[in-house]
Amino acid sequence: PLKMFLFFPSLFIYHFCRSAKLNNKLQIQIFKEAPVSKEIKERSFLFPIYSGLFFLLKYGGMVEPSEELTYEHNLVTNFVEQTRLNGDPVHYSRSLAMQGEFYSRQGQYEDALVCHEKLKRVYNINAHSALVVEAYASDRSAQNFGISANCYYRLGNVKAALQLTDIVLYKMMPKMDLTNVHNSVVMIYPTLWILKEEKLPRKALLALDRFVFRPFDQHFGTKGKTFSLALFQPLKALFTALMYKQGMEKKIDDSIMSWALKDDSMIIGSNVDNSFANFGRCGSSVCAEVCLLLSEYTTDGDAKKQLIDKGWALAQSAMVTAEKCGRHQTTYFQTKPTYDKLQALVK
Repeated sequence: PLKMFLFFPSLFIYHFCRSAKLNNKLQIQIFKEAPVSKEIKERSFLFPIYSGLFFLLKYGGMVEPSEELTYEHNLVTNFVEQTRLNGDPVHYSRSLAMQGEFYSRQGQYEDALVCHEKLKRVYNINAHSALVVEAYASDRSAQNFGISANCYYRLGNVKAALQLTDIVLYKMMPKMDLTNVHNSVVMIYPTLWILKEEKLPRKALLALDRFVFRPFDQHFGTKGKTFSLALFQPLKALFTALMYKQGMEKKIDDSIMSWALKDDSMIIGSNVDNSFANFGRCGSSVCAEVCLLLSEYTTDGDAKKQLIDKGWALAQSAMVTAEKCGRHQTTYFQTKPTYDKLQALVK
């Protein structure tokens, strides 16, 4: 009851700051100095609000675009300091993960890896994972490992990236609650694009099947819902098509082609696209490459044209998202080659 009483005034402060469009320094000052804050001795339950604000910033509109970077930096820095002083590894590791993700999105990969090293010293998956999930809905601390693997890859350290990928897949994921499907997807999603670039599509598909597809079917069935559900079939189709292209499979299952040619397939919402672009690639980009690969596979002229046209529309949308993320990001490197190939095909 006390938490609920104090939580809602905190949300009121947030919405007041947002609607008033106050500058970032004043927003943070109001939040820290509000009367409700002074009444709180144990403030750890307020930390998820920092995490929530960080999440909302990715969708834009909270502050003026020219102030977003400074606002986010101040938010993250304040969160790290508050959790460090609090001393609870559950919240401190979450704040370090947030800081690492912030640096990663700015292309400051070395700084992001410094955060990862600090996180490794305080986070213990056996002791802390369930508690992080309880506070933040998914294990935001553990998710930093996949993000850090991507940082190593962007820096050209393929060996370290693959080693960290294996830690995620073989040491961490077996300890996770696989009924938390969203957590599973975010945990492994950054590693998929490392495996793709290193020509390991079977390993990527096996990880998806073991930790995402089968657990979702087992626990939720055909009527189940999760934020990333629209990505399931495109991911399966992509890595299946890549396995065929690399000679690991003799053919692509007819059901994948039938699905791809349906008018209502490959519809990815902007929220899903914007969210997963931060973890390596947006869904529309995945779908565009699926269309490209299937157009190369089929000998049916009508199907080929339909796939190219569909893929081109998806690639254009994906490219807007990739440019917004920045040309230093994995989502750009994953999207641009597909965009270029499809553009050449429609000319």
